[in-house]
Amino acid sequence: MRPLLCLRNVNAEYGKTRVIDGVSLSVRRGEILSLIGPNGAGKTTLSKLMCRVMRPTAGSVELDGRDVWQIQAKHYARHVAHVRQSEKLAWSFTVEQVVLMGRFAHRGWMSAYKSEDHRVVEKTLEMTGLRELKHRTVDTLSGGEAQRTMLARAIAQDPRLLVLDEPVAHLDIKHQLRVLDMVRCFASDGRSVVVCLHDLTLTALYADRVALLCDGALRTEGRPEQVLNKKDLEAVYGTPVQISRFPGIGKLKISAIPEWAEQDPAGGENS
Repeated sequence: MRPLLCLRNVNAEYGKTRVIDGVSLSVRRGEILSLIGPNGAGKTTLSKLMCRVMRPTAGSVELDGRDVWQIQAKHYARHVAHVRQSEKLAWSFTVEQVVLMGRFAHRGWMSAYKSEDHRVVEKTLEMTGLRELKHRTVDTLSGGEAQRTMLARAIAQDPRLLVLDEPVAHLDIKHQLRVLDMVRCFASDGRSVVVCLHDLTLTALYADRVALLCDGALRTEGRPEQVLNKKDLEAVYGTPVQISRFPGIGKLKISAIPEWAEQDPAGGENS
């Protein structure tokens, strides 16, 4: 089956600095693809290329075999939604109004919202646990509530592909899991998700496939068990890691090891 989205040998530059170098990567239907790598590896830029926020300087990005820049912007917005990293919510709109904004791509410029739009919004508020907050203004929300609101807006857009840039940054562990559980639910009916993550254990828990980036290039991609290995992770991140498995579920757990722990694994004083 043809991938939903395909990047073919893409380059991207800021000024004269190349930040993506010859990356080819596909997004399959119904999967969660996690982009990982250290700061500056190119995760955010790659997500911008997928969402038409930025043009590649070489290569192409294709949706269903069509170059994304040949697709009308509003039509593209019906298929691809983007949640940026730590998006600021300083408005006085209510949660319900913000989520309703996700329906813009399905309306004419001056058209009123239809009953279908409100039905989708109500369903999305229920799914994301925001129904009790729908009349709150977004500038009064906690970080976790605000992040769920932005995710809900993207889900209400009813896209086939959801691109998330660090959606759990600055969230406590409970809300990290809650947000990613919603992402998993979204992908369960054949839709696709690309998510940039720093937490490698969360990547192992939720991703179907992982792409490991380093210095703007794709080092390797595949199933979590293939990509999240000691050799590649230590080479890319430049620090020792420990890999184990969660009892019962068998998923990988990845931890960075400080140098002093490597030197003194017993935890006692060095002699």
